[in-house]
Amino acid sequence: SAEDGIFDLAELTVLPVVTHHVAPVHPCKLHKEDIDGEVLVECTVTKEGDVMDVEIERSTHPDFAASVVIAVSQWKFQPALKDGVPVACPVRVPMAFSFAQVTRTPL
Repeated sequence: SAEDGIFDLAELTVLPVVTHHVAPVHPCKLHKEDIDGEVLVECTVTKEGDVMDVEIERSTHPDFAASVVIAVSQWKFQPALKDGVPVACPVRVPMAFSFAQVTRTPL
């Protein structure tokens, strides 16, 4: 809420934009077993564009969740704006770990 300095997306005039993205690593054990998965992560983007309070809302496997927390904690954003002033806001990001999306080099 605006009371704690964190604004809902509906209150913003400009949404935050990722400027530095670190992709989560597909955990080795799950990769070897061809296990796909999904994670829904929520965090707060500060008015400086940093990430804090990373929380997993849903995950198909704890190892995927751990990988996403490590990655998202390193992201940087162009902060959200409310009437031209940088403000903090929550961000929810779904992430998929899928072999269908992995590019393989032909032999």
